[in-house]
Amino acid sequence: MFEANAADLLAYLERRIDPRAEAADVLGDTMVTAWKKAAAMPADPTEARMWLFVVARNTLRNHRRSIGRRRDAVDRLRSMIVDETNGGREADLEQSELRHTVALALATLDPMDAELVRLVNWDGFTIAEIARFESLPQTTVRSRYARALKSLEALLADDEQNHHPEGWSTAPPKRRSREW
Repeated sequence: MFEANAADLLAYLERRIDPRAEAADVLGDTMVTAWKKAAAMPADPTEARMWLFVVARNTLRNHRRSIGRRRDAVDRLRSMIVDETNGGREADLEQSELRHTVALALATLDPMDAELVRLVNWDGFTIAEIARFESLPQTTVRSRYARALKSLEALLADDEQNHHPEGWSTAPPKRRSREW
C-alpha cells in the first residue's frame, strides 16, 4: 500500500514543506510511523490510502512543531547573546570586563590547568567526571585543579593590585608542557 501511494504522498508533502528537500525526510518518518502502526491500517485500499495521508499529515505537523521549537531555541539563544554583548548597561560592562580579565588570566596558565578551570567552572563538570573523562585518578585531577586555582587567584590578585592595562603586558609564567 505504501509503495502504491509513495509518489502521491511525496507530492503532498513537497507542496507543504519549505524547503522541498525536507519532504523526503518527512516521507521517511511517515513510512516509519505507518510501519509501526501497520496493524491499524484499514483493509480497504481507499481507506488505507486516506489513512496513509492522515499519518503523513500528522508527521508533517510534528515536523513543523519541531522546526518551531528549533526556531524558538535559536531566538532565545540569539537574545541571550545580544543581552551578553549589550554594552549599554553598566552591569553588562562590568561583567564583560570581568570575563575579559579572567580570560586573560586563564591564557597565562598552563593550557591543561586552564582547561581544568574551564571544565569545572564553565562547563559544570565535577572532579570525578573529569577524572573519568581523562582516565586519571581523582587525586591527580584534584591536585592539578587546586594548583590551577591557586595560580589563577595569584594572577587575579596581582592584576587587581597593579591594575594592569588591557591585554596584560606582563610576561606570563613559564608553561610546562605536560600530558594528562
